[in-house]
Amino acid sequence: MTNYNNVSSDGYAGIPCRAITGLKAYTVGSQSAVGNLQYRVHLRGGRWLPWVTDASGKAPNDYAGIYGHVIDGIQVKLVNKPGYHAEVRVQLTDRTGWLSWSSQYSTGVDAYAGIYGIGIDRVQIRIVKN
Repeated sequence: MTNYNNVSSDGYAGIPCRAITGLKAYTVGSQSAVGNLQYRVHLRGGRWLPWVTDASGKAPNDYAGIYGHVIDGIQVKLVNKPGYHAEVRVQLTDRTGWLSWSSQYSTGVDAYAGIYGIGIDRVQIRIVKN
């Protein structure tokens, strides 16, 4: 998915009503120009998995998640790009509409996108100027 939008149903990753079990994302362009996207996922009924950085490699396990385990939380951050930050928002398998944008990884109330215990079926990530 590239260049999400708020106008139509285009611009998200995922399949409606089917919980995701893996997430692979990366910035496009040189690291010095666009920075690096870092993200990690939380497994339903489980824990946060380790951070993944710009999973643009061709390795089959170059993603966040564990096949067959539903993801219920996502954290993102943009590194090496001063003046910009990453945001993520999701839709859940059991309700309609997007949840609020979760800003650059933090420990506050917007520390992640999702609701523990409820699977995520659609994801949008954007890079925003501070």
